[in-house]
Amino acid sequence: MKTQHIIAAIQQTPLCSKVDRAQLINMLQVEIARTAVRGGTTMSENDLRFTCEEIAQLINDDFGTIRIGELPIILRAGVYGKFGESFGVNAVSVNKWIIGYVDSDCRKKAIQEIHRISAERQLPAKAPVTPQSEYASIRKMLGESYDGYLRGEEICDLGCCRYKFLVQLGILKPCNKFKAYIDRKGKVEKGEYELPTESERVSDITSLFDKLRVAGQHILDIVPEQMVEGYWIMFPGYSSN
Repeated sequence: MKTQHIIAAIQQTPLCSKVDRAQLINMLQVEIARTAVRGGTTMSENDLRFTCEEIAQLINDDFGTIRIGELPIILRAGVYGKFGESFGVNAVSVNKWIIGYVDSDCRKKAIQEIHRISAERQLPAKAPVTPQSEYASIRKMLGESYDGYLRGEEICDLGCCRYKFLVQLGILKPCNKFKAYIDRKGKVEKGEYELPTESERVSDITSLFDKLRVAGQHILDIVPEQMVEGYWIMFPGYSSN
């Protein structure tokens, strides 16, 4: 399970308790059938319908805070044994999987991140951001990401700020698609450049972190504490020129 997928499911999909029962059952029929196949079994149409009705009732009775977008995440993780040994695709197993999911570190981390974002949005307006303060903020965030990596936590790059920052400093080599953006300092028309996908960016960052760990270095050892000359912010409105 990936934390960013859970965050998206929670933020972008409705509570199961708010979804029409018939719609919930229809959605479950698709996902439960897929889950059964993943587990190496098949279900008759009658068994599938009955199982989904039972699960829908279970969710409405006991798991009102689950979002509909979380169900595919739960079912996939459950059938692959993420919440302990699986004993078939049935209401009893799904009940066990949901409990394991709700108590999982990944979901707790996702909830904490959502609360943090919500709290930040409610804070009073801050002083205008400068290139220097933006640099310091991203450098600090990158250091925290590396510390989390050393603890075995998942690396993410929502918004692409970590990847852009490392490319700007010459620590990561940009992909060909991204070079035009750098060469023209972000002043390109829409469609003239394309960022790597998040999985590609995370892969590059992870490879860098792996090398630093082997070398006994911290990421902040190679990122200057003060904003370097010629550094420009890859965000609207900023340029060192």
